[in-house]
Amino acid sequence: MVRSLHPSHSVTVWGVDNKKYADLHLNSTSMGVGSPVHRLIEDGGDILLLGVGQWANSAIHVAESMAEVAYLNIPYSEDYANPLTVKMPDGSVKEIPLKENPGCSINFVVTESPLKKAGLLKYHRVGDALLQRIDGKGLLNLVCQLLKTNPGALLCSWDLCPFCPRAKEAMSSNH
Repeated sequence: MVRSLHPSHSVTVWGVDNKKYADLHLNSTSMGVGSPVHRLIEDGGDILLLGVGQWANSAIHVAESMAEVAYLNIPYSEDYANPLTVKMPDGSVKEIPLKENPGCSINFVVTESPLKKAGLLKYHRVGDALLQRIDGKGLLNLVCQLLKTNPGALLCSWDLCPFCPRAKEAMSSNH
C-alpha cells in the first residue's frame, strides 16, 4: 500500500503497480488528467461507490478535466487559491501550486440515469450498503459528451455554494 504526496487530495493505492499510480500524483492535478484516478481508469479500472451516491464519484472530476470546462482553474475556496506545502520523504518541504482543483460535486447525481441507461452502472449489495459499479472508461466518455452538450450540467443550483456561482460566472464570461 502506498500513499501519494498530493497536498490537497492524496490517495492510497493498494495492489499491483501501486507505486506506478501514486508516485506521479505530486506533479499532476488532484483529480484530473494524469491523476491516479485517471490513470487507473485508463488501465481498465472501474469505479466502485460503496454506500454513497454519484455526488461522491471523484472520477467525474477527471471528465471535467478532459472536457476542459471553463471553471477548471477556479479554486473551490480561498484555501485552495494559494500553493500548499508537502513534507517530502527526505524531510524537506516543497511548495506545490494547485491546478485544476475539484469543484462542487452535489449535482454529479445528474449522471446516474444516463449511466444506467447506457448500461455502464450496475447495482449490488454488500451487507446493508448499496454498491455501485461503474465502467470507468464509459463514465469518462459519457460525462465528456454531457459536458460538450451542456458545459454547466454538473454545477449545482444552491445559491450558498462556495463554488458553482463563480463557476457559472466564469462560463458566461467565456462566451
